[in-house]
Amino acid sequence: MAEWDSDGTTTWDSTPATESADSTESADSGESADSGSEMLLVGSKTRAALKAHGCNVGGDALEALNEVVHWFVEQGASRAVANGRKTVRGHDFCCK
Repeated sequence: MAEWDSDGTTTWDSTPATESADSTESADSGESADSGSEMLLVGSKTRAALKAHGCNVGGDALEALNEVVHWFVEQGASRAVANGRKTVRGHDFCCK
């Protein structure tokens, strides 16, 4: 996933995300059996947005993007809690 350096640049960690204990839930519950992360993206809208840029969408693209979204959610929530807040704000997702 991504990490921000002190100078505001983003570095990407190539380590795969670990599976959670809930990864055995069925696809009917909105959970991905491979990653254990609930799908937060609307697949058809995400595919359409990518195709609008002239790109084809691979079978694993949405799952990978979903993992990135989960990482941002975790980072935003962690930063809000670290600052003594229960409300996540836009700047919790971008450190500049």
